[in-house]
This record gives sequence, C-alpha cells and structure tokens, in this order.
Amino acid sequence: MDDPTIIRHLHDLAALEGTVAGATGFAALARKTAEDDTGLGGEGVPSSQKERFAAMLEFLHNGKLWASEYETFVLQVSFAGSGETINFAEAFAATRGLVDKVYREEKS
Repeated sequence: MDDPTIIRHLHDLAALEGTVAGATGFAALARKTAEDDTGLGGEGVPSSQKERFAAMLEFLHNGKLWASEYETFVLQVSFAGSGETINFAEAFAATRGLVDKVYREEKS
C-alpha cells in the first residue's frame, strides 16, 4: 500500500469532489474500478474493496510522512493560485467523504 501515486489520487479526488460527488453513476464506477484493481498492490492488501479503502484511509491518516509528501507534491505540480491549493487535511476529508458516499450508495 506504500504507493506514491496515492498522493496524486488523493489530490485529484479532492479537486474533483464537487463534480463527482453528485454525478450519476460515480459510486458504481468507483466500485467497478476498485473491483478491477483487486489483486493489485502487493501482499497484505485486503481483497474486499471496502476493506481496501478503509486500509488506505487508515494508512494515510496514521502515516507521518504522507501529509508532508502531499504538501510537497502540491507545491511542485499544482497550478492553483495562492489560497486555492487543497491542503492534506482537506484532501483527506474529501476522499473520506467520497469513499463513504460510494459505500453508502451500495446499500441503497
């Protein structure tokens, strides 16, 4: 699960949250993509989609370097102006909200 692309995904999901959160079919697409990724990521990665997302969020929340690596990534690649960048806490909260939405809709 120690994948540097997680930082980019975290940022991209946060940037897209306002658009995708209400989009018809987003939750189904996210679940399908996660299903297609089953088996990727190396040993110790849960096979259940929901468990994988939970593990990823826990990993990001508890990892001491992720916030720092995220801020470095944003400074290097973001075209956002001053005051428009998405910080780690915002990106984490947005991603957690999207994951919650995906699995809340699954129950519907």
